[in-house]
Amino acid sequence: MQRLSFIDSSRGMAVLLAILSHAVLHFAAFVTFADGAVWLRSGLTRSATPTFLVLFGVMLELAYFRKTRDGGDIANARTRLFHRMLTCYLLYVAVTLAAVITYKLTWAQGGLAISFRGTGRFADILKIYAALFFIVALTYPMGHRWGAVFFLVLATLGWGIKSYLDGLGLPRFAPTQFLFGYGRGGGPTILPGMTLVAFGLWIGEAISGRRAAFWAVFGLALAGCVMGAGLQQYGGIGFIWRIILELRWLNHPYYYAYGCVVAAGSLAIFYALWRFWPAPSRYVSTAFVGRDTLFFYGFGNIALNMLPAYKGADPEIALMFIVAFMLGLTLVVICKAPIYASLDRITRGGMARGVTWLGRINHQCAQKLMRMARLFDRVFYSRS
Repeated sequence: MQRLSFIDSSRGMAVLLAILSHAVLHFAAFVTFADGAVWLRSGLTRSATPTFLVLFGVMLELAYFRKTRDGGDIANARTRLFHRMLTCYLLYVAVTLAAVITYKLTWAQGGLAISFRGTGRFADILKIYAALFFIVALTYPMGHRWGAVFFLVLATLGWGIKSYLDGLGLPRFAPTQFLFGYGRGGGPTILPGMTLVAFGLWIGEAISGRRAAFWAVFGLALAGCVMGAGLQQYGGIGFIWRIILELRWLNHPYYYAYGCVVAAGSLAIFYALWRFWPAPSRYVSTAFVGRDTLFFYGFGNIALNMLPAYKGADPEIALMFIVAFMLGLTLVVICKAPIYASLDRITRGGMARGVTWLGRINHQCAQKLMRMARLFDRVFYSRS
């Protein structure tokens, strides 16, 4: 329970920071804050996305690979991954459409975003998740067999391709930049992002007992050394400013090292809280958000895109909007079950029927993707 709780708490903190970052952009885009406040807030919120990917790796080991190694059905695990992929993508589409219908994105921009040829508004981590779930489901036999090693190979391949493409000076093309991270395409991207996933798998494998904790410590030490080089080059405050303004968008190794270190730090802090302060942690932990991150992140970003943005420059008003939104969203998550029950009664079962219908469509699509995965297996995996 402690392990599950500290992982949930770390995931909950990451999603809170991600939504906070989006709320600041939405309600305080025209507000000038002191440099110190921007540095502190952005330094924290920039940690959210890489933490998500590290925790994605932890989840792969604990929720999928460990279970299938213990005799669980691999086909069922892959189907679940395809389900999650489709859910993330549908949420991404919903968030993007919310921005389109409120004129925060044009229809053309929305179309480019949902076809992976452009960026959406406040939901790109869902696009990353969808791609990662698809790749993991497709290559599940290799991930199941080799674990973190397989994803390190993918990451190494990704860094090699990125380095080669950077040298060519190619023009911006969103789909290939999303996959390989060359140029100034934003990050984390898929194949270089496997670095974060593999580090998370090392942590998950240490927890499950598959691999010695040495490898997770080794990965953290290596990331610390890379981050230390960045700190020496730019200085402490300068390094964070570089992360905020430049290094993430360039998919620089310093950004990925920073992501590994802050994710490990988050896990360590919440592990200590649940290990040494368990009873109070039930009340002050972010675990309740971490157990429902898709709803919190998806509904929160839909709500932000539906709400009018504050275009004034008064910091007190902007902060009032930000705090009110964060508290309101948290309250909705806490009261999600009774709110859903009330809406279902008002719609005379319409909510339940809609959820059932979406689940049926999701299942049918996942089954079709499984047929594609079996064909992929026959082509690429030798039979022993």
